[in-house]
Amino acid sequence: MSLIPNIWLCPFLREGPDFIRSLAQRDIFRDLYAAVFLESLKEITNRIAHEKAQRPMGLFGFSIGAYIALWAGLVDHPDRIQAIVAVGGVPSFDYLRFYYPDYDFSTPHAVRLMEETDLSRQPITIKGQHVLIQHGLSDPVAQIDWIKPWAQSLAEKYPEHVSWTPYASLQHRLWAESSGEEEDVLALRNRTLKWFTEALGPAASQG
Repeated sequence: MSLIPNIWLCPFLREGPDFIRSLAQRDIFRDLYAAVFLESLKEITNRIAHEKAQRPMGLFGFSIGAYIALWAGLVDHPDRIQAIVAVGGVPSFDYLRFYYPDYDFSTPHAVRLMEETDLSRQPITIKGQHVLIQHGLSDPVAQIDWIKPWAQSLAEKYPEHVSWTPYASLQHRLWAESSGEEEDVLALRNRTLKWFTEALGPAASQG
């Protein structure tokens, strides 16, 4: 699904709610969260394979889509993805321990998946990419402490290419239900468009 000509939204799942519920009823981590993550990365790879090599590309992701966008752009395709905007995301699946305290994350399969999908364990080198990580200080779903240390560290290491922007009133959504949140959502949208336009060129501002 394209937002504008050369910016993609993450994830790219086409299955409906019945499919999602069926996955959750089997294994909440392996068959739902990990499946969303891994299948979306495969689709991004397939999409990139059909794009012209010289065409600049960007990814926008929200929530788990932000996690997917960061992984796809920084780990899987750092040479093809020029711009990444991640909103309300996380750098690993470790946050699931908070929501599913009774799930056994100590099994070999879970341990392997948790380790292999942790951005903090990946050797990330940023050369010409542009990464904008945005998050709400008041986000009750993806708590800011789950991503702030990693995002700040990346921004400090690559100040010319990575920006970490927190918003005081932003919740875990891309719309507003209060005046303060409305200001934050508008600022986020304007900053996102400006970021993509500068990173990808004038074509990124044409809807």
